[in-house]
Amino acid sequence: IDEKGFLSSKDLKKIFEMGISIGSHSHNHIDMRTLKKEEFIADWVKSKSNLEKLLKTEISSCSIPFGKYYDWQLIELTKIGFKCIFTSDNYELKITENIKTISRIPVDSRFYMFEFFFLKLFNVKYLKFRFNIAKTLKRWI
Repeated sequence: IDEKGFLSSKDLKKIFEMGISIGSHSHNHIDMRTLKKEEFIADWVKSKSNLEKLLKTEISSCSIPFGKYYDWQLIELTKIGFKCIFTSDNYELKITENIKTISRIPVDSRFYMFEFFFLKLFNVKYLKFRFNIAKTLKRWI
């Protein structure tokens, strides 16, 4: 936040005020599998607390950079206070041991906007999937 190539605090607040859900994507955006437990926890706590201080709201969702993780890291993320975790796993919604993980949509240079909207947003199966997540979380994401 507030660094070249990233959103400004002002823009992030505007987006949040428009009703867009804001979640954490870690503080340093590195492969979480390279971190020791203490480093992992410190990175996510810093990200979560910075966002909560800026937006004056609880941040309860996160998306793991690169989508890959170790199982123990999911448990630590819930201890930090995340209720919904986005990953790059090959399932849509998984709830185990009170941990909700959701497979996220990859958006990168491989996608043209038309393909993204057509294949993801207007796909009936995908819309049903999003609706089921919304019912589970009791809000649209």
